[in-house]
Amino acid sequence: MTKIMKNSEFGELVQVVVDDHEMTYINAVLQVCEDSGFDPADVGGLIPKYIQDKIEKEAIDLRMLKAYDTVNIIEEFGDTDG
Repeated sequence: MTKIMKNSEFGELVQVVVDDHEMTYINAVLQVCEDSGFDPADVGGLIPKYIQDKIEKEAIDLRMLKAYDTVNIIEEFGDTDG
């Protein structure tokens, strides 16, 4: 059984993993999912905006995502924060 968690709690857990294990935010989210029994496909709403921004930057730096792709995604799907 998985625990119900607020996005602030999820974000704190991710930050602890990043700080303690010197992981990327991408890997830290996956680690928290594994430790908490969450499917990574289901945690998008639990990831706070500041961590989403850090993941986006990591993805761009690792060339997993082009910088202009994020603009296209926001235009296509809209801003999920508003």
